[in-house]
Amino acid sequence: MRTTVNRTYWACVAMLCLFLPNLGNASTSPYASVTALDKYGHSVQLRHAGRAASKFGRLVVAARPDPRENTVIVLSIRTPRPGIIVSGTNHGVLQQVFSDTDLWMVCTGVKPDANWLLQQMRDYSKRIWERYDVLPTQTRFVDALSEALLNFMGYDRDAEWHDGAGQVIMDKDDRSWARPLGVSTFVVSPFSKVTLVEASGVQHAIRAYAIGRDSDLVNQQLKEKYKSDMSTEEIKDLLIDVVRSALLKEVNDAAYAPHKKVEIVVEIVSDKGVQVDTIPLTKTLTETGQEL
Repeated sequence: MRTTVNRTYWACVAMLCLFLPNLGNASTSPYASVTALDKYGHSVQLRHAGRAASKFGRLVVAARPDPRENTVIVLSIRTPRPGIIVSGTNHGVLQQVFSDTDLWMVCTGVKPDANWLLQQMRDYSKRIWERYDVLPTQTRFVDALSEALLNFMGYDRDAEWHDGAGQVIMDKDDRSWARPLGVSTFVVSPFSKVTLVEASGVQHAIRAYAIGRDSDLVNQQLKEKYKSDMSTEEIKDLLIDVVRSALLKEVNDAAYAPHKKVEIVVEIVSDKGVQVDTIPLTKTLTETGQEL
């Protein structure tokens, strides 16, 4: 009996010895510390977060027409969700920061990260409202958003100047993360500039720009075709045209080919609210002479 047990024990030990050396090769993306830098001095974790947003997030394009028109146009790609029926017309990507405000957020990338970030920014805006009876300006909101995105660095901000509403992230359990958030964000207002906030917290004022999957292709076309004095309708037509090019490119992609009802969602932000229009992919392909 003892001999049988010993043989079983040593057989298990032998199997573990064969298996353990291969564990290091089991993952194609090994964990890297938030302080790890590549040979160029760039943060490895931030590079991964930026790639999650720019390569795998939903394609979103934002553009500002002639500033005198006080509008911003946001286009996105929407794919059907199995088992879920969307009712109504307002199923775009714009998220209002606070009720009765003209400030909107658009995130692309890791969905749970985006949802959590939106909730934190809404809670922060609420605290500003309760303290000062006004909502944060777009400039202050963008700075607060950058602060939230850099929270993973573990900075102690208790001794820093703040607006009296406390840190953006109030819960101490949420003030130290193992990684940056994998999202890129547009902050949109019809009365001001459109701001892009990267996963690193870096801010850019943009006139016409795309984030998410295939954004490099769209940005290349925008660079060639966009003009700052174009009207709202001209910008809308331009964005539809460049996003169509991306859709036609993707129709044979494994991630899009099974979906026959991919849509282009157009959202126009103005002082009257948000106007939403949806263009089916099948209609787009028919107009361009292609067939599914």
